[in-house]
Amino acid sequence: MNNSSYTKKQIATTFGERSIDYLLSENHRSGTDLDILSKWTVNSKFVLDIATGAGHTANLFLKKPSRIIAIDSSIQMVKTALEAYPGLEVAVADAESLPFTNDSFDTISCRIAAHHFPNPFSFLSEVARVSQTNGFFLFEDNVSPNLPHLSTFINTVEHLRDPTHITSHTIDQWTSWIENVGFTIDETFILKKTIAYDLWTAQSKTSSTNLELLQILFTKASTDIKTTFDIIIEDGEIKSFSNTKLILKATLQNQ
Repeated sequence: MNNSSYTKKQIATTFGERSIDYLLSENHRSGTDLDILSKWTVNSKFVLDIATGAGHTANLFLKKPSRIIAIDSSIQMVKTALEAYPGLEVAVADAESLPFTNDSFDTISCRIAAHHFPNPFSFLSEVARVSQTNGFFLFEDNVSPNLPHLSTFINTVEHLRDPTHITSHTIDQWTSWIENVGFTIDETFILKKTIAYDLWTAQSKTSSTNLELLQILFTKASTDIKTTFDIIIEDGEIKSFSNTKLILKATLQNQ
C-alpha cells in the first residue's frame, strides 16, 4: 500500500468514528455558506456530492427536482448520511478516482473536505471528467494566506488539532487549478468565520499532547499571526480564532 492509499484509509477510518459528531455539528448543519450554495442549486438535475460527510450539502439538492448521488470514502459516514436523509443515493468512493463515466453530472459539489485530499489536482481532474459540458462545480474549502509563515501556522495548528488535515491551500492555488482542468469561475465568495476553540478541539478529540502544543503555538504566536487569525486569549486560555473559506461556482467549458 502506497503512502497516499494508507493516508486515505486512515482518514476514512477516523471520519467514520466521528460520523455522529458531524451529523450534529452546527458548523456543518447550517451557515451562510450553505445559503450561498443553495442559491446555486436551482436548476440542477443530476448531482454528485463529493465527500458528503453526514450529507448536509447533499440535502440541499433533495429540496430541488434533482437526482443526487452522495459519496464519501467512509462507510460509516455514508450510512449516517443515508439515515439522516433517506432520499439520497449513496456510495463509498474515492474523490480522486470517481467510479462514474465521463460527462455524467450537470452539477458537482464538494464542501469543506478538500483539505483532506492528498492529491487535489487528481480530484479536480476527476471532477472535470465526470462533469457535463456547461456543468456546474460548487466548491468550498478552508484556505490559507499567501504569506508562507501565515500558511504554515494555520496548517500546523489544523494538523495538530486533526491529523487527517493535509493542507489548506491558497485561494490562488485553487482558482488556478480549477481553471487548469477546464472550468471558468463564475462567482466567488470569501467568508471569514470565528471558531470557538474548545468546540473545535473537542469535535476532533484532539490528544492531550497536541493540545499542549496548540497552547504554545497560539499563545506565543507573533502579533501579525494573532491579528490575521483574530486569535483571542483570555487569562492564558485560547477562546477563539478565525479561518477563511473560499466558496465558488464554476462552469465546465467545451472539452
